Amino acid sequence: MDKSWMHANRRSKAYELGVEGFFNFAVENPVNTTHIRCPCVKCGNIRLFGVGIIRDHLYFNEIDQSYKIWIWHGEPWEWTTNASRNVEEDEQSRFSFVSEEVGMDDNDLGDIGFDPYEFANVIGDEDQPLYLGSSVLLWTVNDFPAYENLSGCVIKGYKACPICGDDTPSHKVCWKKKSKFFDLKYWKYLHVRHVLNVMHIEKNVCDGIIGTLLEIPEKNTDGIAARLDLLNIRVKTDLQPKYGERCTRSPPGPWNLSRVEKRAVCNSFYGIKVLESYCSNIKNLVLKSHDCHTLMQQLLPVAIRSVLEKPARYMKVLKGHVQNRTRPEGCIAERYIAEEAVEFCTEHLSDVSTVGVPSSQKMGVSKALSSCTLSLADRDLLNQAHLYVLENTEEVLPYIEEHMIHIKTTSPKFRKRTKWLQDKHNSTFIQWLHFKFKVNLMGKSIMAYQKI
Repeated sequence: MDKSWMHANRRSKAYELGVEGFFNFAVENPVNTTHIRCPCVKCGNIRLFGVGIIRDHLYFNEIDQSYKIWIWHGEPWEWTTNASRNVEEDEQSRFSFVSEEVGMDDNDLGDIGFDPYEFANVIGDEDQPLYLGSSVLLWTVNDFPAYENLSGCVIKGYKACPICGDDTPSHKVCWKKKSKFFDLKYWKYLHVRHVLNVMHIEKNVCDGIIGTLLEIPEKNTDGIAARLDLLNIRVKTDLQPKYGERCTRSPPGPWNLSRVEKRAVCNSFYGIKVLESYCSNIKNLVLKSHDCHTLMQQLLPVAIRSVLEKPARYMKVLKGHVQNRTRPEGCIAERYIAEEAVEFCTEHLSDVSTVGVPSSQKMGVSKALSSCTLSLADRDLLNQAHLYVLENTEEVLPYIEEHMIHIKTTSPKFRKRTKWLQDKHNSTFIQWLHFKFKVNLMGKSIMAYQKI
């Protein structure tokens, strides 16, 4: 069968005739009675459609040119256009096809070698039916600690990098055991055997950071072993453990918070209010992977901002120097060097001043330094802003609850309709609160007058 049309232009007549010939061949050799697999580049013989949809895919996306033997559309492995081709050439063509599709080279053959008959025996295993209920393991999805158990490779200490392996500078054996998955005959041919779950890893990192900051037992990673590791790599040697007669103490590091600072961080988490479905309620203390992602990327920097040291706060200034997000380090270094040069010149040169700093002679001007634009807000916008301030004020929370009880009492028919109650509360709470305070003030005035 001529398949040269697969490499032709999709707008050519040869490609059009080839597509129709492909459909005729697929219909004559049906694998599925209702649908066939789509061999376009995007579908890759995975999705099943009707002939009309597949025809559009082949013209829009083109056919996968690496699909040389149409095994998913009724063509057997032994199909050949030359009847005189011998068995050895046929097996060699099968070997070339599989090695090209899988991406194997000569080093991946192991003990098979170049014998096409021996390789055909290995390929023939896939034609054997599996037992009922069996499945094939392609890869595992797990976090980093589970990667150690499944692969047999160490992930901490010496040679902890699973990619560098033996090239990692150390003096310890990298592999501590042989994984049971290698008992599967096809396992050694898989290029990707284990997939790391990034969200689960981020959750573990988040638990470690929160546990270290708040010194939560069994989650605090700042122990004696961690301090000794810092000493071993000559980082923060002033934080090495202090050995005493009865116990060993670790000097407090920049990440160790006092009781007041811990309370401040916890109160920040407790008072955070976010949009609905943004993340789970942090007060419940049950956080999933998405919640830890939100906590790490957005909420945690806000909560610990007040307890950070000044060098850590200076990071905000450095981030403001970034103009090109693809080269943040270069932007920060260039801007920092420029500022240092300007400050050096102002300290060692006379009659100069830094750009942007107003002099004392110009501070007495009476006119505005810059123009402004006035805008008038309507009553609805003012009420909306007023309501937003009131609902985010802690002292007003008891009055909000009292107003909701008042609405449910006066309108018992709508007490189960949450949206109606919220709309009613938004439209009447400001007037209700104003009237309530007015009545309370009048009552206090009458009582004071009666005492006099």
